[in-house]
Amino acid sequence: MPNIEIYDRKSSTAPHNLKKRIDKIMQGAGLGDETITTIIDSLPESCTSRKNLTPFIRICDTDADRIAKIIQILKYYRLRVDVETLILNDFILAKEMG
Repeated sequence: MPNIEIYDRKSSTAPHNLKKRIDKIMQGAGLGDETITTIIDSLPESCTSRKNLTPFIRICDTDADRIAKIIQILKYYRLRVDVETLILNDFILAKEMG
């Protein structure tokens, strides 16, 4: 199950607009039912004295090929946002956790 995390200030409208856009893109690509989008309220900024804001998205999944597919889809729609990927070791369904 892919999870697209949006790291930005929740008080801003930008992450909410980005989430709507990503949700629509994932639905159009047939990945809407299996993909989760989450806004992570944070202030990503550079470590320099200028403290440049650097919002980004992180795509997490157990399937590297699916991450690559999602990146290609998002590139096609020209999201113009920094992307970080994270391969997960496992995803365990709640019903399997007892």
